[in-house]
Amino acid sequence: RQKILSQSKIFLLSSFNYTPHHIFERNIKKLEQPSLIDKKVLIIGCGAIGGYIALALARLGAGANNGKLILIDNDKLSSLNLGRHVLGKNYLYQNKANVLKKEIENQLPNMNIEAYPSSILNKMGLMADVDLIIDATASSAVSQRINENYDQSEKITAPIIHAWIRNNGECVQSLFYDKMVASACRSCINKNGHHIRAEYDALEGGVEPITAIRACTDFTPYAVSSSMSTASLVTDMVLDWLKGEVSPRYRTRYSEKWHGKKLQSADFLPHEDCHVCARP
Repeated sequence: RQKILSQSKIFLLSSFNYTPHHIFERNIKKLEQPSLIDKKVLIIGCGAIGGYIALALARLGAGANNGKLILIDNDKLSSLNLGRHVLGKNYLYQNKANVLKKEIENQLPNMNIEAYPSSILNKMGLMADVDLIIDATASSAVSQRINENYDQSEKITAPIIHAWIRNNGECVQSLFYDKMVASACRSCINKNGHHIRAEYDALEGGVEPITAIRACTDFTPYAVSSSMSTASLVTDMVLDWLKGEVSPRYRTRYSEKWHGKKLQSADFLPHEDCHVCARP
């Protein structure tokens, strides 16, 4: 026996803890804050806003364990996007939803992610059977269609968070809407084809946004900080939702360069003229 022991060799092996609770609850466990582990989250739009939101929510556990993170966007990443998108040149000219899925899987282990290279207008059924919906399209027209379908469909029961950047980044905003609760919806704030109603306008009396033209397309320039600020605002709202304390539901965060009148974040009731959620 002594001879066997003297000829034995000891190897020290390193191990890594990739369990969801170890990875995704490390920064919040002491705060007694729940995570998105086991939740099904749909993110509509994987552009400048949606990309940062997806990475932030994945780090909260979206797509971990028995949960699922669903990404949808029909656009491709172009060189024009690189200045304010979370993804880089290695993913150029590929579908944003598909490559965002790849990037999250590269950064985090054992994720359950689905990607759809399609328009949400053709995949409205994805909004059913999830726990939370994030509208990061930043398009008033698309958000209106999402809002209308969300409110009218009996199969969709999850709350929805809309997020967008105003003008050239003077402020970022988010709206939490649960059709089971009497509160303002996306169409209350800004009916498609109309100006934002004065009581909801975060830049009342402000100047028109500066637009730019590049490669035969026009766009509204803003710094990457606006995309990151929007993702931070949405993440905070998601954390409040997990705690069951989503108030205020309509939130605005201003940049330092805005010196005009400021709109206070608040809970608004449905607008009496809203064609979607105002009911007799």
